Amino acid sequence: MGFTSDDPSRPGAGPALSERELFDYLEGRLSPNRQREVAALLEGDPFLRDAVEGLRQMPDLGLARRILADVNARIARRTRPDPARRNWALAAAAVAVLAVSALVLQLGGGDGRELYRTHFTPFPNVVPLMRSGDDGNRLQHAMIAYEAADYRTAAIRLDSLLMREPGNPDARFYRAILDMREGRIEEGVATIRSLGPIAGSRYGEAIEWYLALGDLYSNHRDSLRQRLNGIIRRNSPYEHQARRLLKSIGDD
Repeated sequence: MGFTSDDPSRPGAGPALSERELFDYLEGRLSPNRQREVAALLEGDPFLRDAVEGLRQMPDLGLARRILADVNARIARRTRPDPARRNWALAAAAVAVLAVSALVLQLGGGDGRELYRTHFTPFPNVVPLMRSGDDGNRLQHAMIAYEAADYRTAAIRLDSLLMREPGNPDARFYRAILDMREGRIEEGVATIRSLGPIAGSRYGEAIEWYLALGDLYSNHRDSLRQRLNGIIRRNSPYEHQARRLLKSIGDD
């Protein structure tokens, strides 16, 4: 079941807007053309537009996604498969998400995104740089841009390198950091988690810290506490940050 336009003449009418596509729209992942189509669809439906705008303000879209999927499933079991009603039903689901999520926020579980923004900083460059005489080294070029905080250029150069060397651990690690910086938390965390066995010697403690930040963003509080306490027990370079974050979530 997905969001649809009831007016076939309206831009964006036609195929349903699935829950996945809705969240891709909110996170800016759709193609430019499809982003415009969805925006036009929302513009023509005030109820749906208001519901989606409410979702946009949620501090944790991951939580909203899970609640919306559950509410949608419940609505689908109680609603005839009438396209004219799908728009209303799913907008109502989005409103239900906001109500449930507001309760979660009141209970203290929804501030992960704000804390993530406070505690996330890009990992410093540790790749030795030779600034002349090595024009063919794509990693060098990428990390020179990264070190200069030209993250857009660094991302382009890392992507180019990874097309040729998909297993390069340095390129994968720093591309994952840029994913997390750019809001693609799940992608970045998945890459960092996969790097553990092959990049531990250079990035081991950093990997644990950024996985902890991923837990923070997703409100996986039990896993977050375990990681942070492990960082502290190991006297990691991230011990101070871990203690500060534990204090921020009320585990002083």
